[in-house]
Amino acid sequence: MKKAAYIVSACLCIFSVYGCAANSIQFTKNSKPYIPQQAQFKQKKLALVLGGGGAKGFAHVGVLEELDKAGIKPDVIIGCSAGSIIGALYAANPDITALKNIVLNGKQSDVIAQTIAEWPYGIYSQEKMRQYLQANLKAHDFANTKIPFIATATNLQFGNLTTFSKGNLVQAVLASAAYPGAFQPIQIADQYFVDCGVADPVPTRVAKQLGFETVVAVNIAEQLPESSPNHFLGVSARSLEIAYISLSKYALEQADVVIDFEFTNIGTFNDKHNKYLYEEGKRVALQKIPSIKQALNQKNSDN
Repeated sequence: MKKAAYIVSACLCIFSVYGCAANSIQFTKNSKPYIPQQAQFKQKKLALVLGGGGAKGFAHVGVLEELDKAGIKPDVIIGCSAGSIIGALYAANPDITALKNIVLNGKQSDVIAQTIAEWPYGIYSQEKMRQYLQANLKAHDFANTKIPFIATATNLQFGNLTTFSKGNLVQAVLASAAYPGAFQPIQIADQYFVDCGVADPVPTRVAKQLGFETVVAVNIAEQLPESSPNHFLGVSARSLEIAYISLSKYALEQADVVIDFEFTNIGTFNDKHNKYLYEEGKRVALQKIPSIKQALNQKNSDN
C-alpha cells in the first residue's frame, strides 16, 4: 500500500480529533452552491480532458507532445488536479518545449513543502504551489490563455463538481489540486473547494454538457496494488482507491477516445519516475493518434 495513502488516512483520523481549530472551516448556512461565470467557446469540435493522479501527471506532458506533433489542437482543455496544473501551463503557453523545461526539470520540493501553518486541514504548504503557478503560468486570468481552459474542483459543502473558466486562474488551479488531507481547502466566494477527483477524476461530462463534439480523455489513475492491507489504515486507503478507480471508469464512458495507462506503485507525490511517466505518455498517446483522427473525421463527415 502506498505511503502517501497511509499518511493521508492517518491525517484524516487525527484531523477528526482536532476539529476546533482557530482557522476552522465554517459553511454558510442557507446558501446555494457557488456557480462561477462560464466562458463562451468559439468552436466546440475537440475537448481534451486531463485527469487527476498526482505525480502521474508527468504523463500528460508526453500526451500533449504527441498531440502537438500530430497537429491535433484542442478547442478546450479541461483539467482535474494534476491535469489542471499541466493543462493550465500548456493552455497559457502552448509551447511543448517550454512545458517540458518547466515540468520535467522540476522537483517535488518546487511545489510542496511540509508545514504546520495549514494545520489541521493540510500538511503541505499551499503557498509553495501558489508561488510555483504564479512564476510559471504565462497567464494569471482565464481570459488570457492561448487555448480555452476549464479547471474543475469539488465543492466541499455541497459535494458538486464546479467548473471555473473565468477570473483568477491560479486560485482555480489551486482549488482543483487541493488534495484532501495534504492541502487545505481553497476558499472562493465564501465556499470551500477541494480536489476535483473527489467528485469526478476525469471530468468528461463537463465537455459533453458544453456540447463538444469529440472528447478525448487522458486517464492517469493508478491501478490497485497487488499487496494486501494488514491494518485498518490500509483497508481505508484501499477502499478510497477502489472508489476513485470506479469513478474514473464511469467518467470514461463519456469519452470518444480514452488514453489510458496501467500505472502501479507510483505514489501521489513520488517524483522518482518523472522520465518514465513522460515517456509512457508519449508511447500510449502515439498509439491513440489514429483513433483520435478517425473520431474527428467521423464527426466532420456527420456534419
